[in-house]
Amino acid sequence: LGLATPTAVMAGSGAASRRGILVRSAEGMERAALIRSVYLDKTGTLTIGRPRVESGEDAVLAPAAALAAGSAHPLSEAVVETARERGLDVPRAEAVVEAPGRGVRGTIDGRPAELLSATIAISEGLLDSAQVPEGRTCSVLMIGGAVVGAITFADQVRPDAREMITTLSSIDVTTGVLTGDRRSVAEELAASIGIAPGMVHAELNPEDKVAVIARSDAPVAMVGDGINDAGALAEAGARGGVGIAIGAGTNIAIESADIVIPADRLVSIVDALRIARATRRTIRQNLGLSFFYNTCAIP
Repeated sequence: LGLATPTAVMAGSGAASRRGILVRSAEGMERAALIRSVYLDKTGTLTIGRPRVESGEDAVLAPAAALAAGSAHPLSEAVVETARERGLDVPRAEAVVEAPGRGVRGTIDGRPAELLSATIAISEGLLDSAQVPEGRTCSVLMIGGAVVGAITFADQVRPDAREMITTLSSIDVTTGVLTGDRRSVAEELAASIGIAPGMVHAELNPEDKVAVIARSDAPVAMVGDGINDAGALAEAGARGGVGIAIGAGTNIAIESADIVIPADRLVSIVDALRIARATRRTIRQNLGLSFFYNTCAIP
């Protein structure tokens, strides 16, 4: 009886590791077997996470790159890379602070500057939604309290995203999206890979993501890769579900997760849940056989 559970968990963890999946605890393995809903971050999870600047004037990109230089966010890295490619003269930014879910702010030439999400800019009345292209991720540059311009990005959906959604559905697991991006962007992506519109939660800050997980009636899995997802990953585990981090994600996301999957295989989420379910079945079989054996053998 004492060997029934640990041997099954050990075998399950070994099967996961052979597929490049790291299960950080036995409790995480057992909780994953109960998952019936999976929420996924968008940028870096459902998308490849290497966005490129689609449009943006040099006068906007140069100061934006100054603010973004110290950030590890994929959009910030895209801004810095584009400014480098164009050979722009990037000014010096000081007192730069990154606010997860919002953007980065600092001072340039003694004036307050901020590179923030278009979602935040629209919600605070700094920008009209008509000024931002539909279906595109955008960042807005403000200097001295005035909008200087916007930068538009394009990112590529992971090639196995639709396969992952379809396979999860086949094993009775529903999927949803939690993103800080604009609703039009999130809904367009969701439609392209088969996620129902009602399961799209957009324009969220990190605290909002945690709140969505906390409102779930049953244990859920949260999948993410960035600082913005760390709270939701930890909340999923605390609520009896699991946090699943992408292997190429930030350290804080990986530390907050129960399971870590390879960066290039989104379908590993399916593998992890299947292995967890098989492990749970094996535990129950082991316990049943142990009781049966002892019931017969002891007399």
